[in-house]
Amino acid sequence: MSAPGRREALLSAAALAAVSPATRAHAAEPLKESFYDYTVSQYGKPFDLSAFKGDVTVVLNVASE
Repeated sequence: MSAPGRREALLSAAALAAVSPATRAHAAEPLKESFYDYTVSQYGKPFDLSAFKGDVTVVLNVASE
């Protein structure tokens, strides 16, 4: 697998892993195929992660209980 393909696969897996089974049961929309297909809330406004497509992207889970 090429470096860009491996990176996209890793990011997609990270995005899907971030959605716990409990969250999936309550999700309003189905799971996406790619990390870049998601829209998140940034400062209360929608933000498309596709803005990062083609760039190196690091996803950190900083949530706590």
